[in-house]
Amino acid sequence: MEKILEDVDKQTLVKLVKISQTNDLKGSYGGWKEFLDRFDGKFGNHISDPGKRAVVILKDFINSFSKEEHVKFFTKVIESFRNCDAVQKCIDSPVQKLVQLTLNHPAYELKYHLPSNNEEWVIIPKSNISKAMTSRSMIAVDCEMVQCESDTNSLVHVCAVDQNLEVKLDMLVKPKDAVVDYRTHITGITSNNLDGVTLSLRDAQKSLKRLLKHGSILVGHSLYNDLHALKMDCAPVIDTSYIFTFTDSVFKNPSLNNLCKSVLGIELRKEGEPHDCINDACAAMKLVLAKLEHGFNDPITLPKNDVPKADQTKLFLHRIPTHVHKDELQRLFPKKRGVVIEVNTKVGATVYSAFAKFKKTKHADKVFCDLKGIESKDCNGLSQKLVTLQLSSGQSVVFYLRKMSVSSRNDKRPPEEDDRECDASKRQKRRLQSH
Repeated sequence: MEKILEDVDKQTLVKLVKISQTNDLKGSYGGWKEFLDRFDGKFGNHISDPGKRAVVILKDFINSFSKEEHVKFFTKVIESFRNCDAVQKCIDSPVQKLVQLTLNHPAYELKYHLPSNNEEWVIIPKSNISKAMTSRSMIAVDCEMVQCESDTNSLVHVCAVDQNLEVKLDMLVKPKDAVVDYRTHITGITSNNLDGVTLSLRDAQKSLKRLLKHGSILVGHSLYNDLHALKMDCAPVIDTSYIFTFTDSVFKNPSLNNLCKSVLGIELRKEGEPHDCINDACAAMKLVLAKLEHGFNDPITLPKNDVPKADQTKLFLHRIPTHVHKDELQRLFPKKRGVVIEVNTKVGATVYSAFAKFKKTKHADKVFCDLKGIESKDCNGLSQKLVTLQLSSGQSVVFYLRKMSVSSRNDKRPPEEDDRECDASKRQKRRLQSH
C-alpha cells in the first residue's frame, strides 16, 4: 500500500478514510476510530474528522489494510479519483463545460462514488479519458433492470445513441441469476423477450467500451443509475439532471419526463406507460443538444404534476441498507394494514429503496404520523422521517420513510381523521410549550 500512496494528496487520503468508514472496512488495527484509540494516546478518537488529521496519520491508517482485497479496493478508488482529477483539467469547449457542470454539481461526489472495486465492475482506461478531455463526441445510454432471486437487480436491456440520434447499441442481456420480477410495468420486458437471449453483462460492457474507446463522452439522465446497472466506472460524463438550474429550488433531481416537457416541449411518456430504452437515451441526448444550442442559462420552471391516485396509497422507503431483506420491512408496519412491499427498480451498491403500499390513502397517512422518527423535508419539499427498524436478528437499522405528496387538507377524509395530529407533532408542541 505504501507505494500506492506515495503521491496521493491529503484531500484524497481524507476521502479514502471516509470511504473506509462508509463501507465499515477494518485494517490490521480495526476501523478508523479504533486505529485512533490505539495510536493517539493524547486525543484518541475525540478528533475523528479525518480532515483535521495529519497526512502521516491518514497514510498510516490506510497502510494498515494489508489484505489483497483491501489493496485492490483502495487501488481502484484512487484510480477513479485520478480519472476525475484528469477530467477537471479538460479544455474549455461547450461540451466540456457540460462535463464541468456535472462534476461541480453538489450531488456528484455522493452519487458517482461507484463501487468499482467490486466483482464484475470495470473502469474505463485512462487512455480513453485523455481522449475524452478534448472530445466533442457523445454517446447517450439508458438501461433497464430486473430483480433476481439473489435479491439483486440485474441489467436486462441497454441502448445507446450518438449525437445524430442513430442507435449504436440495442442489446437484451440475460441475467446471471433467475429473474423473480421483470417489473414489466416499468421495463416493458417480459420473460418472452429473453427467450433465446445469450448475451451477458460482460458482453454489454465490451460493446459500450468499444463505443467509448475513441474518447466519446457518456451522456445520460441520472446516469449513475445506469452505471450501477452496467457495473462500469466512467469519466467524463454529462448528467442531464445536473446541467440545468430551476426556478423552484426544491426540484434538484427532476424526472426525465418533466425535463423534456420544460426544455423540449414534449411528453416522453404518458402516465403508467413503461420506459422505452431507446427513447430515453434519445431524450437525454436531445436535452444536451438543446443545452448546447440554446444555453438555457436562466432557471427553468418544471411542471408540478399531481401525484397519481394510486401512488397516494404508498409510502416511499429509501436509503435502506442492502443487507435488509424486503420481508423485514413488514416489521415496521401494523399487521392489520396488510402492507405490500414493492422494491424499486434502481438499487445502489449499499442502499436500495422500496414502496409500502396500503389499501387506502388515509392508512398510509396515519402510519406515517404514528411512526416515531426525526421529521424533515426532502429536496422536493415532501415530508419524511428517519426511522429505526429492529430486524429479526436483533440488529437495528435506520433509513428514511417519505410521503408521496405534499401534505394538505383532504375534504374527503372523515373529520376525526383530518383533525387528528401526529403523536410526533403533539410531543413537539409540548416541548415548545415547556420552554
